[in-house]
Amino acid sequence: MATASSKEELQLILLPYRVRMVRIPKENVNMCIQALLSIFFASREQRFFSYTESPVEISLVVDEEDLKMLPKDLVDISEVVWRVSHYMEGPSVGAVYRLTTPLAAAAISVCYVSTFLTDFVIVPSEKLSAAVTALRSAFNLKLEGDADEVAALTSEHVGLSEEVTAPLPPHKHPLHVVQSTAFVARIEKNEVKTQAHALLHAFFLPQSNDRLVSFTWTDDEVSLILDEQSLNQFTESSLVRSPGSWRPIAVGDDPLGFDETGIVCSQAEPLFQAHIPLFYLSTFSTDYTLVMQADLDRALEVLKTKFTVRL
Repeated sequence: MATASSKEELQLILLPYRVRMVRIPKENVNMCIQALLSIFFASREQRFFSYTESPVEISLVVDEEDLKMLPKDLVDISEVVWRVSHYMEGPSVGAVYRLTTPLAAAAISVCYVSTFLTDFVIVPSEKLSAAVTALRSAFNLKLEGDADEVAALTSEHVGLSEEVTAPLPPHKHPLHVVQSTAFVARIEKNEVKTQAHALLHAFFLPQSNDRLVSFTWTDDEVSLILDEQSLNQFTESSLVRSPGSWRPIAVGDDPLGFDETGIVCSQAEPLFQAHIPLFYLSTFSTDYTLVMQADLDRALEVLKTKFTVRL
């Protein structure tokens, strides 16, 4: 096992939020609009909320307060309660792979949300201690958060497993290229209400069914994934855009479930080895790997060595 001094340092903030994954069937969205608008434009500054419209569903990550606003008879709510950790070092080519590989090796299921500025790794609450142990086995882990909770999770008596040194087997699901193009941007929190018309158009007015758009509110930012039509609704000065455009690649023909492990890291590994940047987004039913449009052909060639890829 590597010594602490020889391991790469990893900084994580364990956020206090306990979140659920929620699915809204598209036919129920109109009946949930009032609740969704209340959540979108909530006055709470500190929270974790993510809304994603995909070709198959509306998927939410909501904390306990926002969950109370949703009509329970119109939505599907995961039984699993999740904890959110904030990756401190900002996006990088290897962040998704580095963070999720030790967790997969420890058989811990993961949801993952990339944002404009950084990444968030989300694990089941009941597996939080095991997740910290797995990350400590691979990194010199610097964990911040509630002092008592961090002390309990990082106490010396917690046994460490052996470090993961070899890639794990890839998952068996086919991959599908989503036909729409995506743009990654961020908007200042004080601009959210100012740009309400653009946000309403982007997320609540009828659009193409084959698109991926997302709104993620964190303690530090509001991150957006927009299609071109939605992007054009915002004033140019209201957004900070990531250069270029992205193409989403979806996982599987059927819902993945919340107990399957290794989904995230097995896709991130070949892209990491090929030095291809990625943006990752977990939803209720499936996951999306976004790669730059300029890298799409190369990314597909790399992924075809591990998976069945359908265009």
